[in-house]
Amino acid sequence: MTNRIKQVVFPVLAAATLALLVTSAQPSSAAVKAADAKSLYAQQCAACHALDGSGNTAAGKKMNVRAFNTPEVQKLTDAKLLEIITKGKDKMPAFGSKNSAEDNKQLAAYVRSLGKK
Repeated sequence: MTNRIKQVVFPVLAAATLALLVTSAQPSSAAVKAADAKSLYAQQCAACHALDGSGNTAAGKKMNVRAFNTPEVQKLTDAKLLEIITKGKDKMPAFGSKNSAEDNKQLAAYVRSLGKK
């Protein structure tokens, strides 16, 4: 190869390889959403519902929250879970104005996953 070709080809190949490595190292958007929902749940829900969704916390026991794996909670539709998260229920505050609609949807999916454990 001539020096001119080497000066052009090698930097282009190096940049393409680097770009491929950077993009392949990124987690999938589904994994990011799941991690975000888990973090949001820990911040906004776990004080009452516990990290595992059991409701086994001082606040959860005081308010008689239901574990997510109970038949009563498991029979709720995804839409109903989302409505409860968005509008609140009984002593549970509403998160419709605190979170984006997408965050609340991911939170509902995360709550559903806790109930299946």
